Amino acid sequence: MDSKEIVKKVQDDVTSVKDFHLSNDFEKITKEDCVELEKAYNRQGMNGLKEYIDRNLSSWKETPVNIAITGQSGSGKSSFINAVRNIDDDEHPDFAAVGITETTSEPKSYAFPNNKNVLLWDLPGAGTDSFKTVDYAKQMDFGKYDSFVILSESRFTETDKVIANEIVKIRKNFYFVRNKMGDVMRNERRVRKKKIDETQIKMEIKKDCEEKLGSMGKVFLIDSFEAQEFDFQLLLKTLVKNLPAIKQKALVLTLQAKSMDIVDNKMDLLLERLPWIALKSAAVGAVPVPGVSAVYDATILVGEANFQKLQLGIDDASLSAMAKRLQMTAEKCKQQMAAASGDAALISVINMGVNAIVKTAIAQVVVSEGIESLIKTVPIIGSIIGAGMSGATSYAALRLMLMSHKAVAEACLKQVADALEEVKMKQD
Repeated sequence: MDSKEIVKKVQDDVTSVKDFHLSNDFEKITKEDCVELEKAYNRQGMNGLKEYIDRNLSSWKETPVNIAITGQSGSGKSSFINAVRNIDDDEHPDFAAVGITETTSEPKSYAFPNNKNVLLWDLPGAGTDSFKTVDYAKQMDFGKYDSFVILSESRFTETDKVIANEIVKIRKNFYFVRNKMGDVMRNERRVRKKKIDETQIKMEIKKDCEEKLGSMGKVFLIDSFEAQEFDFQLLLKTLVKNLPAIKQKALVLTLQAKSMDIVDNKMDLLLERLPWIALKSAAVGAVPVPGVSAVYDATILVGEANFQKLQLGIDDASLSAMAKRLQMTAEKCKQQMAAASGDAALISVINMGVNAIVKTAIAQVVVSEGIESLIKTVPIIGSIIGAGMSGATSYAALRLMLMSHKAVAEACLKQVADALEEVKMKQD
């Protein structure tokens, strides 16, 4: 069976599994992809096919993304860089040093812990003796950055506007970001006797900033120590949206799933991966070796299930960190998530090990109408009952797992949002 036949076989199998409506998803594998698959197969047979698919699945980690962060001393550049990368431990090896004076004398890059090719660059402040505004764009080599964040802790200056104009000249995107909004709100609570209207205050601040900047760009209000509040997640969403497609993918899969917008972006990309994994599974099954393809299929499913959980922020480490932040035990956190979502079954999904999740998903696929004829036997983790699964079965099982994982991620975000709202109510 050659590469074209494998693609068609999986497409035909998937079309027959009416319960999952998956056939349209295979349109993501383009004619160009099929040509490259055939070339890989002609060069190295099934091994070439599998290697090509693996490269495709991991290509996002090879894509460079460079985002420049500029602003005056005290604007909170380092804190912002740490917040975007989800690093709050000053002993973490990748922590950006925070200081009340300018700590940057030259552009310094900070990689994400999970992807060394996505970099946030801390640029020295402009308008100083060392970095005069007129020479700043050239000194900082603006052309090498994909987009820019211009930070301020209070007001935007003429220097900020000059920097923005230089960015416009090279046709890159930039974002004015007013930082430290948490301090603003706390100060408002101290000076006002009645309950404050946060929405009105934010509108007034944003309007003031935009009037001073004219038509130069949109203003985002954030606080680097409250990444779930204000416009922080909106800023990340906008950063992603305005990058070229290949860089969007790299940034989305690198960011933590801290908002539904990012979760939705991740879901799109995780769904795109599934046809490729189905093809990989089918490629192994096309050359059946007793026991080997079944074990390989199980390994593929477990690996992708772990990847899904990590991407959606519901792996063990992420859930433990969330429970700690909410100042409750992990068990209580899970119970509250289930209660908030109205789905007690979520606790089972959370508590299950990945192997058990895979086993359950496969079992659900097997009993679905139309799937039985696609496989002779199904490998359950640690127990091989045959020669392996079809690509369609792998796809359907992974899709079921992904939908369950999304439900857990949504419950996690709701849990955090509810907790933040409760804190606000107590403050008022």
